[in-house]
Formats: sequence, structure tokens, C-alpha cells
Amino acid sequence: LEYARPGIRQAMQTLRNAEPTSAADVWALVNDLLEQTQAEIAGNNANWYRAYWNEKGGKIDSPKYEESCRDALLVHMRAVDGGRRLQFEPETSVVGNNYGDFSASCSGAKVVVELKRMMHPELWTAIDGQLDRLYTKAPEAQGHGVYGVFWFGSSQIEDMPRPPDGQSRPRTPAELQSKLEESMPEEKRRRISVHVIDVSKPE
Repeated sequence: LEYARPGIRQAMQTLRNAEPTSAADVWALVNDLLEQTQAEIAGNNANWYRAYWNEKGGKIDSPKYEESCRDALLVHMRAVDGGRRLQFEPETSVVGNNYGDFSASCSGAKVVVELKRMMHPELWTAIDGQLDRLYTKAPEAQGHGVYGVFWFGSSQIEDMPRPPDGQSRPRTPAELQSKLEESMPEEKRRRISVHVIDVSKPE
């Protein structure tokens, strides 16, 4: 568990030159794919962000439910991955009939990704109470896990639960990601990553 999170260069090295052989390798690949997917959502001229929103009368209306956002993210991650090495499975069963939102696996290693919308009541507790307590304990995960949060923009901030430290709600995806990462001790950050996925509609 003394694995330090790699940068994009190391993760891409894994993607290009070696078959993932451990949960740490799969974790590195998932982190890299999520970063690439976020870049595509932000810059793709096909308006990928719309897949995360309900529409009414042809206009963006309200955020989709968590499961629909998960399905859209899987479609986008698979497109970015191009079917290279990882297998993605939605609602994956882990230990004791507990279900993570989806898993990524290769060569017998499997890492669970737990997803929440920014307004979910367990936004601040799911890393410890769900992801780490249940999903990182699976032998195939070797302690690794990924926590993803869908960010829908400023219109949803007032529906976000307040941080447990009593401070004000984060106003940007970067602030939310920073606060979630800071909520974990250094040792845990070496094996659990946080991604706040910005799917907000253009202002």
C-alpha cells in the first residue's frame, strides 16, 4: 500500500508499454482515463456534458439521477479508452453483496469507482463510510479505490451538503476536490483518488 499516485506521464507509460498486472496499475489507468474524459467533456464539440442532464423542450433542465450519470460516464470512458486494456462493469458486486457504481479490471485486479452527485447527502462521508470501508477491502483491489463526484455548476451549490468542518460550501470543482482530498490522511491518498467531474452547462 505504499504506492504513490503516478502523474500522467507514468500512467501513459503503463497504457502504452505494459499490461496492467496489479490493482495499482489499474488504479493508475483509471485515474488517467478520468482526467482524459474530463478534458473531453470540457472541450468536445459534441457537447458531451448534455448526457448528464435532463432536457425539457430541447433545453437543459435538471441534473440526471446518479445511475444515468454513471452510465454516461462509462460510455465516455470507454470511448476515451478505445477498448485498450480495461474492462468496465456497472454496479459491480464486491464483498458481502455490496455494490459499487462500477469497476475497472484487468489481469485479475479490480478497482471500484464510487460516484456521487454534488448534492448527495453522503457527499462528505462516502469515502470512509462506503468506498474505503467496503470496496477497497476486496482482495482484487489491494486497498485501492476511486471516488468521483459529478459537479453540475453554481445552480446546484445551495443543494450541496455543508462540509463537516462547518466552513462554507465549495464554489468550484477544484475547491470541492481539494476539500475532499484534504479530508483524507496522507496514507489514504496514496491509494484512494478523488475526481470531481465537471459536467456543468456553459454559463
